[in-house]
Amino acid sequence: MTAQPSLDPLDEQVIDPPEVSEPEISWPREAPIDRNFYLRAPQQGFEAEQNASIEADGAGLSRFGSRLRNAIAKVGDIGADEVPLGLIRHLEAASVDDEHNIRQLASIQSIRTSTGIMHGALLHLHVPLVDACIINGRKQAVVQAEMAKAGLRAIPGAVDSTVLRLPCLKVDSADQVLEQSRVARHELDLLDRNGEQKDFLDQLSDEGVKVPPLIVPFQIDGGDEGRSWSLQAVDGARRTTGSQELVGRVTGASGRLSNRYWSTGKGSYQLRDMAVADIAAVRSWLTFPNSEQQGLFPSAPSTRRVGATVISGWLRDVAARSPEVRSFHRVRTYHAMVIFHVEPFDSDRSVNPVWEVVYDAIAQRHNPKVAPQPWEERDLWALYAMDLLERLCGDGKLTEEAYRALLNPHANDLVDRPVVSGRPYRNLLVAIADLVGKSCLDTCEDLANKVLEANKEKPSTASRGKMVAMHARLLLPGIYKGREGKYKKSQLDSIVATIASLSKDDVFYLSEKHPLDRKWPSYIHLDPAVLLDEALGELVTRYNQASEHRVAAGPFGPHQRALGFLAALALTVNPVLVQLNENLTRTGRGGRGRRDVLLGRQDPAVLIRKMMSTPEGLRTLEGILKSTTSPKWSILEASPGVPLTETYLRDRYLPKIGDGPDRGEFDDGQPPEELADESVTWQRHVDSLERAIADLGKHVAEMESHKLTNSDGDTEIAYKVVGIYPDNADRLKAKLASVTDFVTKAGVFAEASRALRGGSTGRDS
Repeated sequence: MTAQPSLDPLDEQVIDPPEVSEPEISWPREAPIDRNFYLRAPQQGFEAEQNASIEADGAGLSRFGSRLRNAIAKVGDIGADEVPLGLIRHLEAASVDDEHNIRQLASIQSIRTSTGIMHGALLHLHVPLVDACIINGRKQAVVQAEMAKAGLRAIPGAVDSTVLRLPCLKVDSADQVLEQSRVARHELDLLDRNGEQKDFLDQLSDEGVKVPPLIVPFQIDGGDEGRSWSLQAVDGARRTTGSQELVGRVTGASGRLSNRYWSTGKGSYQLRDMAVADIAAVRSWLTFPNSEQQGLFPSAPSTRRVGATVISGWLRDVAARSPEVRSFHRVRTYHAMVIFHVEPFDSDRSVNPVWEVVYDAIAQRHNPKVAPQPWEERDLWALYAMDLLERLCGDGKLTEEAYRALLNPHANDLVDRPVVSGRPYRNLLVAIADLVGKSCLDTCEDLANKVLEANKEKPSTASRGKMVAMHARLLLPGIYKGREGKYKKSQLDSIVATIASLSKDDVFYLSEKHPLDRKWPSYIHLDPAVLLDEALGELVTRYNQASEHRVAAGPFGPHQRALGFLAALALTVNPVLVQLNENLTRTGRGGRGRRDVLLGRQDPAVLIRKMMSTPEGLRTLEGILKSTTSPKWSILEASPGVPLTETYLRDRYLPKIGDGPDRGEFDDGQPPEELADESVTWQRHVDSLERAIADLGKHVAEMESHKLTNSDGDTEIAYKVVGIYPDNADRLKAKLASVTDFVTKAGVFAEASRALRGGSTGRDS
């Protein structure tokens, strides 16, 4: 990336106009520079309209500014004095042709989306005074990592302004805005002048911006740090940034001047509105008087008057011979649709309906069927997740400290660390587990569903899991910080699929069917050794729950689930396993012929269920978790020279492909007999008896529903009329007596066991 040009203000230079042999005349509004583009005179100074009232910054509005204020007031149905002066000044400075723009204000246009209508006008603007929207979704998802390096929080989205029906950015400082803008421009990758980007910039240089971008004024609210207005290209970030890049190439200076007036002149920046004194400076900057390319305009920049001979001579001798100069004039201005007022269809359906309409317009323009470069799916879902985090934080379900950490991949590492101020998670695995617990479990399910519905996605366990996994993907590259090796895109995609699958599985998701009131995310902060000790105790004691819940969600206690989920994440992202291509995957890499083995292809949660069901499996999970969170990453060995890879674990705990469909069922979470602990095997026998008794109850109810007519013509229950075959009755009576005797004895021993254990029926949670 090239060095960013300084944003310090330039001293306005006054240069005498060249001598001409004929009387000076007013420079024509435009002169043809080639077939499709015109040389337009740069405006100098500032001229208020005659008899204009003096504004708060010491001057009246220009003729364009006065009409603009009336137009915004009319479309917004507010008083003219309610229109912010800072917004008017910014548009006055950005206006290329006041007369043209005044005519456009007379015909306000509307843009309709599925959520509302935006009203504005097609104005002619100076490109350097427009900012490419810093929360444009195409690259926003990866901006947060770079922001964290500078110690700054990413700005994930907008709210609605309380001043006008326009969006507002709540920010910490001017530095935060400038850094996110810089990172967003860098992520567009237009500085890479090869391949596709070179073709794009070449076309832009030859043809200019052909399709008017959508420009939305954003209020930037920094609280005590100040406020400002910013014109942001919410659709057209590449065109705006590319044009500014080309301006910079020709002039050797920054082609982006939208925030330059924030400079205090002392190397720092302060949020503030543009004032009339800034407009003269801005118009001087727009002539680039100190540029590497002299002769960008056919007269000195200090005058608006020039001789016709000078103009024609410049067109003939300079513009005609300089492709750079012609390119400069093609990209330094463009026509853009500037929005003044947003009208949501249903203002009560969301917290920030105005911003949702703007966001909807952005997404609408990136529809895969019409957009040349649609947003990647992972970028969209990562944005959904960032929106969810913001809502969780605003609702008090996520602390500000945790919120910042989940937006900053550099705030977490795989290594276990003490929890201190600014580091709310022991490691990255705990952070992701907390994200799953906050986003996918029943306590916050409504918030997650609202985010999905707002983005026209279907609320479901799969959608919630996918949203969380896509955000986890943003955190993962940080685990290689300072170490050799990088993730490949295919590896990241595989990891995302595994985390999504784990997040939506009933064993972790259906918390209302898990035993006890405290759910497994409450225990993710515990040391692995403590988790193991508690999980071993839960093998049987937490098994006492409704049988239908066991079938749906498994018989596991919260410590078992917490250990299982953290270890599953460790198996998925352990860097050593990833480099060996042996980390946990969604299908065991057997689904598409990518590995010539007959591994079981069940979802990863099925493997974790099997391992959570035995003491051996739980101890293995704890070892996996420790090996991934130790200062030196490693992988366990089942025996000398036999590493615990995905291949080994699936082969050990899951049926192989071709062993028959019955072997593939996980039978309410229990392992095969040969892998089961004796106490768990005993409990399975009790389960079988319970199911048999339940089935017997159904049969009895069925028999009692059948009625027959006896010899007296009365209708009675069938078995009272015909009875049961004596041999069958004798066998049933003997078996029922045996069951009754067993239940009685089991009850006696259960009471004795309770007495010995002090009346407790299980471990304390």
